[in-house]
Amino acid sequence: MKKGIDISVHNGNINFNQAKQDISFVMIRASWGFFTEDKNCDQNVKACEAAQIPYGFYHYSYARNLTEAKQEVDGFLALVKKYNPTYPLVIDMEDADHWKEKNGNPSNETYVEICEYFCNQVEKAGYYAMIYANYDWWKNRLNDARLEKFDKWLADWRGYDSPSLTCGMWQYTSGATIAGISGRVDANISYRDYPNLIANLKNKRIEATTEDGYSPSIDAIYYPIPNYAGNSIIDALKMINVDSSYSFREKIAIKNGITQYTGTSSQNLYLLNLLIKGLLKKI
Repeated sequence: MKKGIDISVHNGNINFNQAKQDISFVMIRASWGFFTEDKNCDQNVKACEAAQIPYGFYHYSYARNLTEAKQEVDGFLALVKKYNPTYPLVIDMEDADHWKEKNGNPSNETYVEICEYFCNQVEKAGYYAMIYANYDWWKNRLNDARLEKFDKWLADWRGYDSPSLTCGMWQYTSGATIAGISGRVDANISYRDYPNLIANLKNKRIEATTEDGYSPSIDAIYYPIPNYAGNSIIDALKMINVDSSYSFREKIAIKNGITQYTGTSSQNLYLLNLLIKGLLKKI
């Protein structure tokens, strides 16, 4: 686990050399709406790099349909391509300022479609996608199997000792005190080693694009990525001609870090998530 913060122009000028005494990563607001760059984005990136603090980006979404979502993700990707994030690229799906409520709140189905489209475009561009939302949004608006293939960044400030939902990152407070920052700031815990995970993905992409299009090292370690958009690890394994029986899945689970596999939905979705990202290790 690693502790980090998420920041925007609202946090003012930050002394990252002091902040790194308390944190291991930073999630930077790159932009919002369709489309405005955060005024402090560039200076925050350069300051993180100078202080050697890993960072990722998030975009605060106002999208109410796929047309607006396309405007947002196109602008977002054009902005971040000049940087080198080692943490995920995130769609921030909330309505903290009630803009969506005042300007035509779409259906939950549309919200799910927006998140899926945004994240798919992020991953097609070669980045690692993630969705940010609070507990209420995850349970009541974004509770859809189509989004399980993307990591959750959960916001839940209710004072629990652990996150209320399985997630890759947990924003556990909006009131942290961090060296080098004036005023309160959002604090997070990351449960995955994103720099290492993302580096492995990039290395795999480089190896996979050799002249003959074949990489023995990749094929020997990881299962091939299926052309699959559903939510069943069984169907996905069948698609790549791998034994999908319970006993074989149990062996795969052990190889991929699940020591007590019982075939639960969350365990199966975790394995599917690895498979779709090309990171499901072979037994």
